Amino acid sequence: MKLVKSIIFLLAIAGTTTLLAQSDHIQLGSRQYDVLDRLEIKLRTDSVLNFSAVKPFERKSITERLQYIKQLELDGKISLSKVDKYNINLLLLDNFDQRAGLGDTTLAFKSIFAKTIKTKPLYLGVKRGDFSFYLTPAFNNQIGKDNGLSGSLFNTNRGFYIRGQLSKNIGFYTYYTTNQERDPLYAQQYVTSHNAVPGNGYFKSYLNNGYDYFDARGG
Repeated sequence: MKLVKSIIFLLAIAGTTTLLAQSDHIQLGSRQYDVLDRLEIKLRTDSVLNFSAVKPFERKSITERLQYIKQLELDGKISLSKVDKYNINLLLLDNFDQRAGLGDTTLAFKSIFAKTIKTKPLYLGVKRGDFSFYLTPAFNNQIGKDNGLSGSLFNTNRGFYIRGQLSKNIGFYTYYTTNQERDPLYAQQYVTSHNAVPGNGYFKSYLNNGYDYFDARGG
């Protein structure tokens, strides 16, 4: 019960408490959409992917479609490149909890530093009947240069991503990160003009012409 209350509290922080049918949605901005958009263009008439204007996608329906596309390729009915097949397998690994017949592939805590991390997404979690709870850390570091600025550009994100099921008919996800960044000149001009970081609202100054803010999403 305490765990369920904690999940509901995290969803409230994220600002969204939408109840989802069957499963959670694939978070907007995920690398999965790049692959799905490519498959939509390549397959042309796919009855699921052709509705890409309606996003986010439900994870369960997309996972089932990817398995269907993979089977079509194995049966010789469609042709996919090595890169396409690699990306499909990568998405199916990431959507492990919605793959039919796969079972629970969540890593035990002792496996965090094992070699399997190199080939499988890092998720820690628990599954008890229709209830599931999966967590993965979220880290990103980038550095760059703008010819119009003297200092280096950088973007650092640290946080976590949670998803799971409260029952067969209610899925949830929460994404939370703290962010520090120094943006290109045009973005700095936007912040000065609108007093807001693009895509976010409240922020604090960080170092020299940098910004510090948090990003919370959920559903």
